[in-house]
Amino acid sequence: MRYPPLKAELFNEEGELHNYVHVFVNGRDIRYMATLMDTLLKETDEVDLFPAVGGG
Repeated sequence: MRYPPLKAELFNEEGELHNYVHVFVNGRDIRYMATLMDTLLKETDEVDLFPAVGGG
């Protein structure tokens, strides 16, 4: 992992993405992609990370 301190923020103990973190590749949510976290990225791909936001 390129940024080890982020691991606990992004993944649970089983190595799965936390439910409150959303990752998009080229505007598509990876949860709905067949390869999920094994999605191969190209240099031109855009990756967006969205943590949960709460308030009230």
